[in-house]
Amino acid sequence: MSAPPTSPGGDAVRVLAAAAVVAVLDIAYIVVLFVVIKPVLTPTQVFQSVAVGLLGRDAYRGGLPTVALGAAMHCSVALSWTCVYRFGVLRVRALVRWAESRCGTVALGLLFGMFVWLVMDLVVLPFTRARQVPPGSGMFFLHLVEHALLVGLPIAWILRPGPREARG
Repeated sequence: MSAPPTSPGGDAVRVLAAAAVVAVLDIAYIVVLFVVIKPVLTPTQVFQSVAVGLLGRDAYRGGLPTVALGAAMHCSVALSWTCVYRFGVLRVRALVRWAESRCGTVALGLLFGMFVWLVMDLVVLPFTRARQVPPGSGMFFLHLVEHALLVGLPIAWILRPGPREARG
């Protein structure tokens, strides 16, 4: 249950809610894919694999501290992208008008999610100690679709502007 967009603090609550939903959905996808379907990670290693970006492969030997670090990093990234959408995308008047309709919200969310994946894999990951997913591979396209559906779409839907916001 989120606060209405016009209430004091309502916008911050919606941003935090969207970030939390996205963080949970995105990590759930990783758990289902890499722990259940294609078991190459343990549940502990899921968050450690996020910490690899900062610590390299030593993250897998760091125990609970690197699990906590990976979880914090994952949530920070989810919050960062949510803020980009709210304070970047929704400041562009044409996009705000587009986001007012359900179809526009869905389209904008799907496109934003794909943008997030492309930037993360092609721009951010090369500057970390983590490995990129090779562009053009099946896994690359699977992650692209996942980010469209489980990252961009929830952000766009939860942060969808109300009539007052869009006019104001």
